[in-house]
Amino acid sequence: MPGSIPSYTWRSIWVARDILVVGLRWRVGNGRFISIIGQPWLPRPKIFQLIGCLVSLLVSKVESLITSSKEWNEPLIRAEFYPANANCILGISLRSGEVRDELIWHYESKGVFSVKSAYRLASEPKDEETCSWFKVAVSAIISAGTVPHRSRRTGILSAIRSKYVLQC
Repeated sequence: MPGSIPSYTWRSIWVARDILVVGLRWRVGNGRFISIIGQPWLPRPKIFQLIGCLVSLLVSKVESLITSSKEWNEPLIRAEFYPANANCILGISLRSGEVRDELIWHYESKGVFSVKSAYRLASEPKDEETCSWFKVAVSAIISAGTVPHRSRRTGILSAIRSKYVLQC
């Protein structure tokens, strides 16, 4: 039956998807596309979501926290969020003009995914479950051919694969 067995490349991409989920977050533009709760948008390490939930904000978008003058509504934020969340939100710079929200790779300053930063992220200390996830994700990224050709030629990938995967 054609199409019932996905290609090796698609299976690899599907597995590598997990590493993207760990490092992707929203960069706030106008806030229209970002749900306050349940989506990664806070720029802090590892957990890009709110810590603790307030029922009143369950269906709200980030745009409801921004004033018409493109500034954070500080009184509302301080009243509705725990201090750690409020401080994190108020620390986000808002861009002027009508800028759309965009998904970015948190672990690169320009917000663009790189295999190097993915390896760095995945090689941090981890528990047993993370190790098995990492082995699969690294193999999938390498197999899917998403690593720059020059790196494959110089054998860097072999060294990285041996060093990090075998440590788990």
